[in-house]
Amino acid sequence: MRTIIGRGDFYSVDNQILFGALAELADQGRPVDAVTLRAELIRRGQWDGIGGHKYLADILNTVPSGAHGMHYAGIMREASRRRQLIALANKLQCDCYAKPATRTADELTIAAVAELTKILSDGNAAEIDSLGEIVAATVMELEDTGRGALIGTGFAALDLEIGGVAPGEMVLIGARPSQGKSTLVRDMARRVAKTGTRVGFISLEEQKLKIGRNTIAAETGIVNQKLRRKELDAGDWTAIGEGIQRLVGLPVWYSTRARTINGIYAVASQMVAVHRVQLLIIDYLQRIAAPGRTRYEQVTAASLAMSDLFKQLDVAGIVTAQLSRQLLGREDKHPTMGDLRESGQVEQDADGIIFLHREDYYHLDDPMYFPTRTAELIIAKMRDSERGCTVKLRSDLSHQRFEDWTPALPFAG
Repeated sequence: MRTIIGRGDFYSVDNQILFGALAELADQGRPVDAVTLRAELIRRGQWDGIGGHKYLADILNTVPSGAHGMHYAGIMREASRRRQLIALANKLQCDCYAKPATRTADELTIAAVAELTKILSDGNAAEIDSLGEIVAATVMELEDTGRGALIGTGFAALDLEIGGVAPGEMVLIGARPSQGKSTLVRDMARRVAKTGTRVGFISLEEQKLKIGRNTIAAETGIVNQKLRRKELDAGDWTAIGEGIQRLVGLPVWYSTRARTINGIYAVASQMVAVHRVQLLIIDYLQRIAAPGRTRYEQVTAASLAMSDLFKQLDVAGIVTAQLSRQLLGREDKHPTMGDLRESGQVEQDADGIIFLHREDYYHLDDPMYFPTRTAELIIAKMRDSERGCTVKLRSDLSHQRFEDWTPALPFAG
């Protein structure tokens, strides 16, 4: 029997015993009334221990009507959660004051967040399901178009190819420095949030004010360098005011302080528990402090941890990564899977791998080269989707944004 409360939600031990007997009767499909309940409690040897006839009579006389059972259960759950929070707070306080300290502050935080998440999820334990139960649940999910839906990237051409990112999946976006990977995922966050999707963004590269300045540039069309130098005129301030009105209500939450795997787990868990984040973006993989004697081992540990994180939290995940320098020695600078070799086992951990390439960057000193302002998203791997194709975007890095590439239309910005 599945209910919104369990035996442990009752403060009184007698009430716990009574609820356990009621649940047993219901699970067995037997009638649930005073007679069958008394017989079950006698069978368990608990009838006299809880007070017998007097206790049961008091219970029946206390509840005015069984018609409002769900409402009463809601009151019970609220009181139970408050008791759990009080107990957790007391335990955390004792652990923090413990001498000598047996756990670090990060470890205490991770444990506390795990307990909070358990309380938030009503403490439901993991279940073992038969294949029949799984496929039946799958059919129900397919019928419910609002549940488990793919999360878009904010770019129509890319979403047309990959369909979006599913909850629990990790899609990696790899590029060499200065290709615009941070700009791309920051622009994704802004665009996706405008559709109502709740986004969490953990940046290991940019500080809060830089994120704010770059986002304002993308939203308003003001050249980023003008914002950076504070060379703003009256028209710019008008555009900023209008842009802020569009930005302040967007469901995007940022963190720029997390650096370790434990720290990222704590922040991400909080984003999901408190803000109900659906898409989590982490920028970028190689900056995560992870255990390991070699750089390869460290990045491998970080990659596996992030893949597990998205699955545990059941959120769509996008992670950026820096590619190796070996492509700089090639005439063709387009990234390939081989450029991930120094980045741990990312190829195995990621559900999707997309490479960002801007040919313009490699011709900055060539006076004979005409910039195309084209960015290529090379889909190198995508489970359950097409791979090996390339999506074109128009890059507008002076305004810290990308645009869907439409040949028939002039470039916007």
